[in-house]
Amino acid sequence: MALAKKKEPLSIFMVGDGVLCALDDQQTPDGTYNIARMLKGLLKRGAKVYF
Repeated sequence: MALAKKKEPLSIFMVGDGVLCALDDQQTPDGTYNIARMLKGLLKRGAKVYF
């Protein structure tokens, strides 16, 4: 997020289980990361995500 906020070019490569973690509507316990929600924020800032 810090790089995206600075308008730096950002590419993210999802592999293995990371692809499944990026699925939308995941139910994550409180206090843990929700990768899909994080990726949405990065996509809005122009990041490219590859699966």
